[in-house]
Amino acid sequence: MIEPYLDNISYPTKQEKDVEVWDIAGSIKGRNQIFKFDTRPLQNISNLKAKKMSTKTKADKVVFESPKHIIIVDVEELNDYVKSNKMSQIHISKIIDSFEWNILLDKQVL
Repeated sequence: MIEPYLDNISYPTKQEKDVEVWDIAGSIKGRNQIFKFDTRPLQNISNLKAKKMSTKTKADKVVFESPKHIIIVDVEELNDYVKSNKMSQIHISKIIDSFEWNILLDKQVL
């Protein structure tokens, strides 16, 4: 899902994937910094489309997909938000505009 938007791609070993919970590393095209991304898809959890997250992940960014965008959210900012608001569930559409570090990549532009 995110590979077309990245350069300098690398993948975790099985141990890194299992323990550190990230799926792909690379730099967003046109940028230099390399990040580790959690790209696990949404699952059906209690009749909701959701992504289980861990505050222990080594991923720098978490990736969500909407019909029109690839949404990249900063893991540290997300974890801080969840902890400070004592939340166990969040709706991605409610945090997109309030976080400082978000990137929305248009799916139609590659």
